[in-house]
Amino acid sequence: MKMLLLVTAVTFLLTACGVLSVLWGDRLPGDVAERHEVQTPLERTIADFTLGMAQEEALMLLDSGIQQHTLTVLPGVGMRPDRPESLQERWIAHVPPHAFSTKGFTDGEFIDRQSNNEIAKKFEVSVDFKSNTTKSVTLHFYQAKLFKIDIVPLEQYAVMYKVLQDKYGLPNTPLPRVDEWIDKTTMVRVLKPGLSMKEGIFFYIDRPLYTLLRREAAALKRALQDEEHRRKRTVPKPS
Repeated sequence: MKMLLLVTAVTFLLTACGVLSVLWGDRLPGDVAERHEVQTPLERTIADFTLGMAQEEALMLLDSGIQQHTLTVLPGVGMRPDRPESLQERWIAHVPPHAFSTKGFTDGEFIDRQSNNEIAKKFEVSVDFKSNTTKSVTLHFYQAKLFKIDIVPLEQYAVMYKVLQDKYGLPNTPLPRVDEWIDKTTMVRVLKPGLSMKEGIFFYIDRPLYTLLRREAAALKRALQDEEHRRKRTVPKPS
């Protein structure tokens, strides 16, 4: 009986502190304990691409859209339309660390430049392209699955923001220029227009895959910090 009471008390304290949600993988250390989840399921299919779909399937869909002229690769990529195989050759596997905050990576695990150099190699980013309803689309893949879709819509930012708010309610505001809506499996983050960007960017994110990437980034950051501490301790002192 005493043991049962002790377990109950410990469970209550852990829950009150938000620790259980960290241990169970719902959130990472440093996250707020409660984040409002919307009741209406968030959209997961954007321009025919669905979060969680296999990378190979997404590439086939992109290639098909290019061939049918429903999707257009943006200038500057240097991809020849008459060579479909060049799409695979132009796949990008690295995002500069300074670009993380403008790509929807707003969490604390992505603020370290050194670890970001390594974690950026863990996912692949598509060429920028556009559809009939967007100015640009970029696909991000982690573990060979689509975990993030970046969108600059044709509609003005204010119009799109109001659509999201009318459909899902008031957003969370994790950062001054970032709003987000979340449900059990999906996250929509909006980077508002600012001095460096005239247009807002809408990020559609698969939560489970994004959480895995955050955990990998956090582990990598700790490993690099531990290695740096060991290096400093082993540096011989000047005689």
